[in-house]
Amino acid sequence: MATTTRRFPKAAVFVDAENHADLDVSALMRQLRQFDVVERHAYADWRNQCLDHLSKRLNRRGFRMHHVWSGPRPGARKDTADSHMARGIAEVLSRRPEIEVVVIVSGDAFFTGVARQLREQGKQVVVASAPLRTSKELRSVADEYLLLGRLERSIWALDRLERASKHVTFRFAVRELGIRPFDLAELVRKGLVMQKEVSHPERGTRPEIYLNREAYAVQTVLGIAA
Repeated sequence: MATTTRRFPKAAVFVDAENHADLDVSALMRQLRQFDVVERHAYADWRNQCLDHLSKRLNRRGFRMHHVWSGPRPGARKDTADSHMARGIAEVLSRRPEIEVVVIVSGDAFFTGVARQLREQGKQVVVASAPLRTSKELRSVADEYLLLGRLERSIWALDRLERASKHVTFRFAVRELGIRPFDLAELVRKGLVMQKEVSHPERGTRPEIYLNREAYAVQTVLGIAA
């Protein structure tokens, strides 16, 4: 009996490194297993020492590192990496027209127009980014959206905990989910997790926390955003 080999769509991945300095490259590539990734590119002013660890991780995964001069000191000129990355996408596609999928690892609104143009050219556009740093417009024009980010995983975990437990306190969430107190406090500061005083006859009044399900970022993470 003849066997058929499954064909994976050819894809090119472009990373706006300064937009996702905390990128888990291994996790990203696991999410892209449904594609045959034939091009890997990352853009940044690599003089920025905050990107040292990311640079090493990208190198290990075979990314081509594109240095973008952003002024006398890193970051002095804004959005230079974005424009270089947009030109890089066009150059790669002109050289390799067989590429069917373009993965944009960025949440910047700048790439909304780029994504629209790619779709007009018949390319599938995948946006991979952290919802807390993602333009609503960019996400809306993508064919597929992949969640990235540590805080996003905390939102997922809190959603499961809320559904399993009647009352959730800050300390209980930290203990049960292994969330770092700093990360949970960051969600509170951003208004994605709310705190309220709740009175219990047997326990008295104590502060409890709950997800702000009206927040767009929370809706995005949970897959309920319009």
